[in-house]
Amino acid sequence: MKKIVFIPILLATIFIIGCARTPNELYTIVVGGNFGFIDETGKIRIEPQYSAATGFSEGLAGVQTQHRYGFINKRGKFAIKPQFQMAHKFSDGMAAVSRSNATGFIDKRGNLVIPHRFFTAGNFSDGLASVRHGRNFGFIDKTGNMVIPARFEVMGAFSDGLSAMRSGSRWGYVDKSGHFIIEPQFENAGRFSEGLAAVQLNGKWGFIDKDGNVVIQPQFSKVFRFTHELACVESEGRWGYINKEGNFVIQPSFQIAFPFEGSLALASNGEKPFYINKEGSVVYEFPFSNVGSLFRDKTAEFDESR
Repeated sequence: MKKIVFIPILLATIFIIGCARTPNELYTIVVGGNFGFIDETGKIRIEPQYSAATGFSEGLAGVQTQHRYGFINKRGKFAIKPQFQMAHKFSDGMAAVSRSNATGFIDKRGNLVIPHRFFTAGNFSDGLASVRHGRNFGFIDKTGNMVIPARFEVMGAFSDGLSAMRSGSRWGYVDKSGHFIIEPQFENAGRFSEGLAAVQLNGKWGFIDKDGNVVIQPQFSKVFRFTHELACVESEGRWGYINKEGNFVIQPSFQIAFPFEGSLALASNGEKPFYINKEGSVVYEFPFSNVGSLFRDKTAEFDESR
């Protein structure tokens, strides 16, 4: 009987160990102009070999090889073969991809769900994606139907049921019917994330809640939105991280820093960039100072200013 009991326990143990080898989070690195991925300990999990990468989202990362984008899984195997001019991260189970200078959407099996018919498109969030049709922006649902007509010159992504939108020279927030819930009153405004949104007043950035109440007074020259309970902000020329009470938990000591994605955040002090953990300790230092488009991509993804 001991042998009969031992075998399933051994198999279960092997199964658990095998599953544990797949890391929960992977982070983009650039070595010699090639993109690869590390885990939260700084160990290289996918060797640098791609000419560009979107970073992982929903288990897949867009990578470019031989001038075409496809999607790999966390073991570095192609789940969707390279075939696109451009690719965005997966969000809400769909990713914007481009062919022949037009953008559509695929699912995680690579099936074309919404045809390539838009000039540009953003990620799906809250079931809607912004698309540019002609000179203006509107929103489509997951069937490709235009649910908010393309009549806006500038607008943000929906998050927590609201989208930042400019009316005249001021920004406010509209719901999914296009009606203002928070009236236009801000010089600039970012998307809601984790219940708060960055807004600009008198040239400084702070944060409001979904009722439009200021919860962190405008005091920062630049900000990124909250991720994993922390927001990256610039104070007196240096970047650090605050909590939702507005208190610094990682002091402003970096020349540039980006939001946490999982347990790590990308930062730099002017030479080689590095990843830090939530204690502010360096986990991985890039071997080269030239990281290609990685900083530009992070800025485009998270920057609240326009």
